[in-house]
Amino acid sequence: MKRFLMLLPLVAMLAACGTTRVDDVTSQKPEAATMKKVLVLGVNTTPEIQRAMEEGFSRSLAARGRVVVLASDWFPGEKQPTRDQLAARVKAEGVTGVLVTRLLSYEVSAVQENRPEFSLYSPARTAGARVGWEQDPWVAGFEGADKPREISPVIERKAVVETRLYDAATGQVMWEAHSKTRLEGDAARNFKGFISVIMAQLRKSGWL
Repeated sequence: MKRFLMLLPLVAMLAACGTTRVDDVTSQKPEAATMKKVLVLGVNTTPEIQRAMEEGFSRSLAARGRVVVLASDWFPGEKQPTRDQLAARVKAEGVTGVLVTRLLSYEVSAVQENRPEFSLYSPARTAGARVGWEQDPWVAGFEGADKPREISPVIERKAVVETRLYDAATGQVMWEAHSKTRLEGDAARNFKGFISVIMAQLRKSGWL
């Protein structure tokens, strides 16, 4: 029991970030200068989602000696900045790295699940009693177990996302990941799980 209680925080952590799967990661040699002042930018999404995503990354990237700025602070409102506008602001503000998260596509699918109907409840036997096969409650408990029970389709939503880290001085892509996030009703949990997975991959590649 004690061991089970010790595992609960780990289980909770996995549950929070288990909805995101990273399919592919490529990385150049980590450069500390790139991470000195990082601009976080969300692209191809709504202003609300962009802001939430940028704030989440900002909190996760915060570290001594590193400055993190949000594109939504620079360019508030619904209109995305042009590449030239962004490049000019990056140069003027002395940004060294740009972390861009882009929504590539949004997948919606219906998943049909068939589960056998089975009850764990069976009446207690009388000790020493002999019961016929057909009347045995332990056999009756399995009746219908091989008959699938129709369940309403489950709608599954997935966000296909590309995350890139650019070196601001050269414009080169220094790190890139493609991922899929299964979206749940809790938007905060979606962002938390996605950001946790991306940060873990950046750390694994040596950038953090």
